[in-house]
Amino acid sequence: MTADATAPTVALGYLRALFDHLRRHRLPAEAVLEGRRLDLDDREARIPESEAAALFNRAAQLLGDADLGLHVGEQIRPGHYGVLGYVAMACDTLGEALACQQRYQALVLSLPPMQLRPQQDGVLLCWQSAPEASYRQLAEFNLSALLSFVRWITGQPLQPLRLDLIYPEPADTREQRRLFGCPLRYGQSEYRL
Repeated sequence: MTADATAPTVALGYLRALFDHLRRHRLPAEAVLEGRRLDLDDREARIPESEAAALFNRAAQLLGDADLGLHVGEQIRPGHYGVLGYVAMACDTLGEALACQQRYQALVLSLPPMQLRPQQDGVLLCWQSAPEASYRQLAEFNLSALLSFVRWITGQPLQPLRLDLIYPEPADTREQRRLFGCPLRYGQSEYRL
């Protein structure tokens, strides 16, 4: 699969987290791929963000898990981020790790870059992405993966002060509230953590 050079893309190594989750739930990758062929061992391979979102949506449907993106993101490990994960782990502070994430995020996701804005009570992470509700699973994977990775590398159960989300509020937000543990605002103009 090749991606349009102008469209946002996702590294297959990062999507390996989804397929690891499928394996743990005994759902064959082929059921989600529906005839697509992906080489998850190819660290250079990428697919369009829209295809990654479709894979998450199909997996959520097959597993009957309305919060699949959250659950997959909770299981993220440095290897899923490839080189970026290991570089972030080598940083001395969380601030350095987040700056590294900001600078090199295109290794994993070629979305508009995340912005780091110092605030009085912490740091604000902001970024734009597709506003379509069909991207919710992928967006929640990205958000929960980021938070899970931060918790993993710091060894601290850190919680955001607030999370703004682009997509509409789901009917049931218990899992979002459990995982993020902070006020959630839906239908916003950009993601803000």
